[in-house]
Amino acid sequence: MYRNFLKSFLDTQSLKAANKHSSKDLKYCNGLCQDLVAKTQFSSTKMICRSCMNTINLAKKQIEDQKITLEQFKKDPTIVYKNNNEEETKITIKKKCKTCKQEKNIIDFEKGRKECKSCRYIKHPNKIII
Repeated sequence: MYRNFLKSFLDTQSLKAANKHSSKDLKYCNGLCQDLVAKTQFSSTKMICRSCMNTINLAKKQIEDQKITLEQFKKDPTIVYKNNNEEETKITIKKKCKTCKQEKNIIDFEKGRKECKSCRYIKHPNKIII
């Protein structure tokens, strides 16, 4: 339950009252925001917005992996973003060129091509490849 991850939250009756007195396109986020947020930012029946839900899900994963503790998250919810290393979040997709037989990064290929940009340029140096 998401309430375990929060310092404070509204009980059910207070949450209903806050939503009743808000405008039609706003809803009270009972998550980390603790503020009125546009209804489009909520999933169907959830009481917390998507950004709060994503942060809490990141925290759950990092707590399971024992990178942080629940108390650390309650004290500073932004800790889930501070602990992400660039190496862990950076995903590289490799593809093998049919000409040079080297595995190269996906950005070295044009969309739908099996031959890397450098090999294509070597084959046809007079043509401009966009």
